[in-house]
Amino acid sequence: GLLSSISWYHYSDFTRSSNFLIGTTSLAGGNSNFIGSSTELDAEDFEVLEVYHELSLYPYGVPLRPFFDVAMNVANKSEQNDEALAWALGTKLGGVVKKGDWELSYAYKRIENDSVVGAFNDSDFGLGHSGKRGHAFKGAYAVTEHMQLNAALFFVNNLTTGTASVRDEEQRRFQLDVGWKF
Repeated sequence: GLLSSISWYHYSDFTRSSNFLIGTTSLAGGNSNFIGSSTELDAEDFEVLEVYHELSLYPYGVPLRPFFDVAMNVANKSEQNDEALAWALGTKLGGVVKKGDWELSYAYKRIENDSVVGAFNDSDFGLGHSGKRGHAFKGAYAVTEHMQLNAALFFVNNLTTGTASVRDEEQRRFQLDVGWKF
């Protein structure tokens, strides 16, 4: 089967520093402010349209779900800043429902600086900021009916490296956790 969803996110007046700063902590993680005032972000508002598609296949009885996710900040109208697109492409194999079940997944993500509000990205992927690209590998195994072992591996780079304000850095993260349902 095919699963499709459309989402709309609206953040008004987010560009003013009084809205994306709490004390001295910025919530604009990765959103740019290269153009104009240093107290406002380049993207004037964030009106993000997101479209997600996932196809369910069952080769040899094993669930295989390739997916594509794209989000665009349709309010980003700056001609000098064309960084309004974010997307992810990947697949999931297997599925965890009962004891002995497993799942593996892979995704490549590219999140441009002004495509989504930087503070609301996946915090495990590149510190949760926009302006990132990279790979996410995940696995899960149901040890019992109530306990699940999960692992994740992330390789993430900055998109705009070599500029005065953005370091050329790579985040490598390995996570292992146990989930318990009761």
